[in-house]
Amino acid sequence: MGDLGEELGEQMGEVIADSPWLATVIAVDDGHCVIPAGSQSGIQAGDRLAVLDGSQTLTGLGEQRYIVPGPKIGELHILQVTPLQSSGAVESGDLPPVGSIVVPGS
Repeated sequence: MGDLGEELGEQMGEVIADSPWLATVIAVDDGHCVIPAGSQSGIQAGDRLAVLDGSQTLTGLGEQRYIVPGPKIGELHILQVTPLQSSGAVESGDLPPVGSIVVPGS
């Protein structure tokens, strides 16, 4: 059983390492969106990120809430990056509300 557990742990680690990160829009100010992910997450000025609807949630055991990524509602063009935060202008779509989900790619 120990070998099986170790093998499953390694496979899960590989899947997590290959999975893209996601962040949420934490502020909208003067036509720009702020996200809590920056250069430490691999974001660079000039990147274009997809914005997904983040308004749907599921409630799990113990009343834990999970955000369910919805359809693409726009794109952000990243203009400023710090190690832990980025801000960008809306490239397409409407100005997304706080809580929208941002993922790599467009």
